[in-house]
Amino acid sequence: MGFIHRRFSGRHQAKGQALFSGLTYGAGGMLGGFLSGFVWEPLGPGLTFSLAALSAVIGLVVLLVNRPFDEN
Repeated sequence: MGFIHRRFSGRHQAKGQALFSGLTYGAGGMLGGFLSGFVWEPLGPGLTFSLAALSAVIGLVVLLVNRPFDEN
C-alpha cells in the first residue's frame, strides 16, 4: 500500500488503491479457486485445505522476511 500511496497522489489515490485491491485480493482468490479445482478430486478436501493453509503460511513468511525493520 505504501507503493500505491507514493505512486498515486491526489485524485488518483483511490484509483491506485482499487487497482491494488483488485490485483492482490481478486487475482489471489481467483488463482486459489482455479488451482483448488484441479486438486480437490484427486487429493480430497482435507489435503486441499491443508495446501491452502500452507500457502498462507508461506505468504506470511515472505511478508515477514521482506518487511523493512524500523530502527527507531
